[in-house]
Amino acid sequence: MTEHLPYDYEELAFDLYKAADDLLDNLVSMRKYRGMTQSQLADEMGVSQSYISQIENGQKQLVSLLTDYAQEVGARIKYEVEPAEKKPNGNH
Repeated sequence: MTEHLPYDYEELAFDLYKAADDLLDNLVSMRKYRGMTQSQLADEMGVSQSYISQIENGQKQLVSLLTDYAQEVGARIKYEVEPAEKKPNGNH
């Protein structure tokens, strides 16, 4: 990009990739909070335990396309992970 942007492109990239990393950390913490093993989660999702391990170890970049998209359009993404029982009837 050669044009002047009203925000710091590199800072946005840092923020977006940190948000993606934090999302993964929070989801792994939630799995552990629920007392689930990777194998149990894999069974529930219909995937292999090794696939879950790859996700949790950052080998599968599941949100990278959205992160790249947001960076190029100059948008920030906020991910929120909370126990479902905090809002048992949804967001309303």
